[in-house]
Amino acid sequence: MRVFELTRIRITVWYVLIIMTLSSMFSFVIYKGVVKNITASFKNAEARFDNNQGPQAMRMLAENRGISSESAREVLHNLLLDELESSKQNVLFYLVITNLIIIIFSSLVSYYLAGKTLIPIEEIINEQKRFITDASHELKTPLTSLKTSIEVSIRSGKLPKDIHKLFQYNLEDVNALNQLIDKLLSLSSLEDRRLIFDNLDISEVIRTALKRVRYLSDQKKIKIKVSTKNYQIKGEESSLIELFVILLDNAIKYSNKNGQIDIVVKSAKNHLIISVKDSGIGIDQKYLPNIFDRFYRINSARTLTAKSSFGLGLSVAKKVVENHKGSISVSSEIAKGTVFTIKLPIKS
Repeated sequence: MRVFELTRIRITVWYVLIIMTLSSMFSFVIYKGVVKNITASFKNAEARFDNNQGPQAMRMLAENRGISSESAREVLHNLLLDELESSKQNVLFYLVITNLIIIIFSSLVSYYLAGKTLIPIEEIINEQKRFITDASHELKTPLTSLKTSIEVSIRSGKLPKDIHKLFQYNLEDVNALNQLIDKLLSLSSLEDRRLIFDNLDISEVIRTALKRVRYLSDQKKIKIKVSTKNYQIKGEESSLIELFVILLDNAIKYSNKNGQIDIVVKSAKNHLIISVKDSGIGIDQKYLPNIFDRFYRINSARTLTAKSSFGLGLSVAKKVVENHKGSISVSSEIAKGTVFTIKLPIKS
């Protein structure tokens, strides 16, 4: 899975950073200690040289080069300093090579250990996903049968008025459960499958999404205004359509009758900036940080103005955007409306 591979890489990077920090600290201490010992050794050697072989070596050097004794002493001193500097550079070179070897080795080991660490977690999450998928498919059949029988009973016209009303409520609940199952399956599919990206016209994607929500917008007499050009984008068509259906469905659901929804698409460098703005009741600021969490529902007047939802739609929307390597954000003001802003790379 892509998410686990990214997590594995992140863990590997952290492991390597920790190891290299410790290695660098030890290398610094070792370098300082070795250089201190080398310097002390050279000073001792220089002192012994001055006391024993120094005078004779300086006379020979002075005679050969035709310089004074003081100049000869300075030349010999510089030679010793060059030797000292060369020794320091050798120590530094070997420490750098050692650290490079540690980086390579620790990266391989860390990547392996990160994979081993994530295996149990991945297995648990896969089991959960399999359970959700299997349970969703198992629930689909009886819910479909139940929906069919309720619809047949309602259409028969033989039900008493109170029973007819009760069946209408039951049908709404069945439809809501079907929507929940569809969203669970959609979310599971988005996390597991690899998307096949094509060159798409964003205006066509939005137009298709508008067709799917037209009935809802007509019911509330909400005007949807689209401002875009024929921008091209690399993406997966069905999931992008679903993204806009979710955002438009939310906008319609929480807007008052005769309201307006504005969709604006702009190009900015290598990205498209898409905003979906409604004129609805808005969202309190304290709820915004959790708005994209799974099964998160706002316990406020906002939820009382529309049919009950299960808090999965915006989670699906966020996952679609993430799969396209984009970002989604929300801003809102009570009684003034909400704006969802999507940033998608033109080339994913």
